[in-house]
Amino acid sequence: MFYYTIPENEAEEREVSELQVAVHSGHARALCTLKRYDECLSQVQMARSIRRNKTECLDTELQALFELQRFEECKTILKSSDDSVKEKWGGKVLEAIREHQVQEKQLYKKMVGATEIPASNK
Repeated sequence: MFYYTIPENEAEEREVSELQVAVHSGHARALCTLKRYDECLSQVQMARSIRRNKTECLDTELQALFELQRFEECKTILKSSDDSVKEKWGGKVLEAIREHQVQEKQLYKKMVGATEIPASNK
């Protein structure tokens, strides 16, 4: 359990904030490694509430969302990310979206094909 302290000055506040971000982002990475993605995202949100665009947090969040196949959320995050994050994740996310769309189309064709009545039975 991590207990928050009340900082007495601005320098102490920065130090406490960095420590809080490190704890939450480290916990998020561990949860992601354990494939506990929903819990991971909760820790990422806690870290990002302290330090909004911490690249390390964004990377962990993108990993969890990617594994959960929440690609549209990945795209939204990438739009506001810096170039290093876009470079690492942009191609993966776009490829996964394309692949997911192809799979959806194939499934739709199978579903429609299964519901059509053959001409000989009409």
